[in-house]
Amino acid sequence: MKTRLGMWAVLIVVLFSMVCTTTWAGDGKLKRPSVAEIKNIAQTTKNFSQLDLSNRDLSKLDLADADFNHANLQGVNFSGTVLRKARFDHADLRKANLSGADLRNASVCPADLRGAMLNNADLGGVTLSDLELPLTGTDLSGADLQGTNLEGVDFTGAILTGVKNLDKTMNRDKAKGLR
Repeated sequence: MKTRLGMWAVLIVVLFSMVCTTTWAGDGKLKRPSVAEIKNIAQTTKNFSQLDLSNRDLSKLDLADADFNHANLQGVNFSGTVLRKARFDHADLRKANLSGADLRNASVCPADLRGAMLNNADLGGVTLSDLELPLTGTDLSGADLQGTNLEGVDFTGAILTGVKNLDKTMNRDKAKGLR
């Protein structure tokens, strides 16, 4: 019995130290995890909060309910990824590829989406109303916006060709830059 408890205690200490070293580099900068660490997080906690994942390939994964709060996601390839109910609050998603991603009911406020590719993404139920920056250069062509809250969103300079269900959004009349 003592041996089994001792093994569990060691395992808990090892896992705790992995989580702590995965999140912070110790110098106040975001840690850039290895590919092995990313795979481990994707299969366990799905907590990518405060990590530097810039320019990584996270395409075609199931990352539903993942936490990307305060993460650097510039240029990340999320194409075809399931991101339902994921949290991107205060995340930097500039020039991220979210083409064909399933973002239903994800939290992206406030996040920086300038230049992101959201073409053919499912944004159903996403609240965009707290975005502080315009969506200049953001590609939303073919994206499904059904149930999306657009209050105060500035679409000036965004690519909106073939956007689906724009008539089924919330607060469309309070958005800027929509034709």
